Amino acid sequence: MHDHHTTTDVAARPTDDRSRRRAALPPWPPPLGGAFMRDLLALTADPTQRETGPRAHAPMKQKRTFEDLFAGECRRRFGIAVNSGTTAIDLAVEGLDLAAGGVIVAANYGHPSTIQRAARTHRLRLVDVDAETLCLSPNALAAALAPGDVRLVLMTHVAGHPGRIDVIAGLCESHGVPLIVDASHAHGARFSSGQAGKVGTVACFSLHATKNLSCGEGGILCLDDEALYRRIWRLHDIGREPDAGPYDFTSAGGNFRLSEMAALEARHRMTYMIAHLEQRNAAARQLTASLDESSCLLPLTIADDEQAGWHLFPVWYRPDRCNGLSRKRFLIAMATEGVPCNAGWPKPLSELDWVRPLVESASTPTAARACAEMVWFDGRLLLAADGVERILEGLERVASSARTVGS
Repeated sequence: MHDHHTTTDVAARPTDDRSRRRAALPPWPPPLGGAFMRDLLALTADPTQRETGPRAHAPMKQKRTFEDLFAGECRRRFGIAVNSGTTAIDLAVEGLDLAAGGVIVAANYGHPSTIQRAARTHRLRLVDVDAETLCLSPNALAAALAPGDVRLVLMTHVAGHPGRIDVIAGLCESHGVPLIVDASHAHGARFSSGQAGKVGTVACFSLHATKNLSCGEGGILCLDDEALYRRIWRLHDIGREPDAGPYDFTSAGGNFRLSEMAALEARHRMTYMIAHLEQRNAAARQLTASLDESSCLLPLTIADDEQAGWHLFPVWYRPDRCNGLSRKRFLIAMATEGVPCNAGWPKPLSELDWVRPLVESASTPTAARACAEMVWFDGRLLLAADGVERILEGLERVASSARTVGS
């Protein structure tokens, strides 16, 4: 979920071999140690993978352990681990059992997987984002809620940024509208409103290989409402209640459970999650402080007491401060300097062919600007010992070359 695209269609300018001499970026996901291998061997050594009790034919020891740990991290009562982040959002929407034909509100800057399930049965009101956060704009949301026809709000923590989640949650509560938070970039993040995943009717996370917490492919949703939890559990476990016997089917449902191996990996990776988060935030703050007003890069705004997810590090690219160098050429030049980056989401959701017929007409100039002007730095740069230095040196060299070419 939330893939990003790298521009490769413009030839890079010549450069010396400095970038080639740099150490490789740390691998992601990072290797797991001996404790994981011992637990994995124990898991695979038992061919039946049975557990005692009524659910012996559908073992969930690892899955349930991970669900409890992650829900606790989010300060939530319940967690349901599923086979992808997209599935998490889809099940959250389906579990709410909304009357068809109403309006769903989401930002017009994001990944299509966030809106795909809601779009099947509802109209889309895609609104603008804040330039300082890239997240759903509270002012735009307030205007969208005013007609009184909204059934659901979807909000994404873009790059793990909190946005104005407290204001957005308050608006939803005052209008009696459920809020699903796509927190796929924000594992472990700490905001002024609390832990990432704590706010909203349901919070959904991806566990894809690129995410800050990974098990290769998977997802998890966290919530507090027990009735909704049981409804979503039935949907993800072939219509069974959480503590039902293997053949006690009470409703229709699919099999969207996270596998035992994936749950084991995710649980072990949680032990590194907070340390990685602190590294990412320390590097992000150092990089932000180093990008002054004269820089061609303008970072997002984050409060001093908050720790964003920084799944990637997005910045506004300002070509007028880089001698008019186009964003395409800037991306290629930085990559040549050993600084991987990309353009992020290439177009507003409303411009996707399958979305366009479902969307009310709306003006979202900031979302359009973000698609045209953002640069996303690879999150591994925030974990590398020389990551910030690599970005700043590459930026200086690219900017100097642009000035030389233009002069």
